[in-house]
Amino acid sequence: MGLAWVVLVVYILWAIGTYFQEQNYFLYYRMAGDQIQYRDFIDMLRRVPSYGFSVFIGMIGVLLKGIVYFLVLKGIALGLDMIIETDINYREAQNE
Repeated sequence: MGLAWVVLVVYILWAIGTYFQEQNYFLYYRMAGDQIQYRDFIDMLRRVPSYGFSVFIGMIGVLLKGIVYFLVLKGIALGLDMIIETDINYREAQNE
């Protein structure tokens, strides 16, 4: 399994973790005694669509960053493979 796949999996987990982080922030502020009028985190996401949208955009941003890193690392791997193949072909041509 290449490094690019590991990076992609880490960023997917990070995106999921972003949701749980926001949920924990909500629970913390609720326990801290702030005047939160919502029953739970899902209720707040339903009643305040702009907040839900910002959480969604944060998750998508992390996923897109992971996809970009994945593609960059796959491109680097492909380029290195091409260089190695070219070197092998030149050495074989010299030996003949």
